[in-house]
Amino acid sequence: MQNKIATIAEHYGLENQLTKMAEECAEYSASVLKCRFYADLVQTSRAKVKHFGPKADIAGEEMFKELADVMVLCRQIEYFMDTHPPFKARIEELMEEKCNRQLRRIEEEKRNAS
Repeated sequence: MQNKIATIAEHYGLENQLTKMAEECAEYSASVLKCRFYADLVQTSRAKVKHFGPKADIAGEEMFKELADVMVLCRQIEYFMDTHPPFKARIEELMEEKCNRQLRRIEEEKRNAS
């Protein structure tokens, strides 16, 4: 699959694929919300489970398809990171900061839960 990822990435280029990533993330976000909507509806409307169950299943499958699209784009961005060291350094620096901040939040949550 890595060869396919590289071929697609090289064909479209970093700038286009960053824009495509935004589009695919938006579609994934919408699909997650739709999936949650049907799951909540099925859970709270017991009498209508048969009516909404198939829609929930379809929404779940669509969510997986959208996630696959996002993951394909993520791998393309990782490919570009490997071929553009300054881009990789900046993204990894920001990822490190975000991970550290989230770990601090987790520690705070643990302290507050005690």
